[in-house]
Amino acid sequence: MKLYILLAVVAPILLGTAGVLQKRGLDELPKLSADWWFKDGKLQWDMIKKVLFTFLNIYFILGCIVGLAGGLVYMVALSMGDISIVQPLQGLGNLMAVILGVLWLHEKVKKREYIFIVLLIAGIVLLNMAA
Repeated sequence: MKLYILLAVVAPILLGTAGVLQKRGLDELPKLSADWWFKDGKLQWDMIKKVLFTFLNIYFILGCIVGLAGGLVYMVALSMGDISIVQPLQGLGNLMAVILGVLWLHEKVKKREYIFIVLLIAGIVLLNMAA
């Protein structure tokens, strides 16, 4: 296996994982609404501080670091290989996000979404077979 193909597989796994980590970090925020930011016409600085400190939690920060690493790995893969092979493999990031979302975040996947997951996998396979 060529190195750029391995990197092209690792990059979306990192990027998909990053999105799930960031989602986990953002889950600590309360539901946001227009009246959440303002009360009696005044900006609620305590709420703004809460949002900013939420971005400092370990899951969100780790998600940013993993996402940056995934982006760098993707750029290296692109610089080494053909975009016709590297780019279709990026769909694996969506697959990774769904898997981690279900297993770790306990999100539900509907039947219709399973169909699209199968189509995503089929598309990745077919595009890489053609390349």
